[in-house]
Amino acid sequence: MATLKENGVDLNAEAWYGMWLPAGSSPDFAKKLSIAVAEVLAKPEVKEKAARGDAGPGRLDAGGIGAKAGRQHGVLASRS
Repeated sequence: MATLKENGVDLNAEAWYGMWLPAGSSPDFAKKLSIAVAEVLAKPEVKEKAARGDAGPGRLDAGGIGAKAGRQHGVLASRS
């Protein structure tokens, strides 16, 4: 059976997760949540489980995740 690339499909797939808060959420709450998530992602058992699934926990701030979502939307929109 031929691969996608051998069939002319150039696919670059990745999966990621993000957390969004409702508009108007307290910046203090957003910061506390961000710190709590960072603490969980830093735990050895979380890193180990992520590595078993070939996933490395990463962390972007609000601007970074917004930019990533915008880039992904642009890629997907250009292919439809």
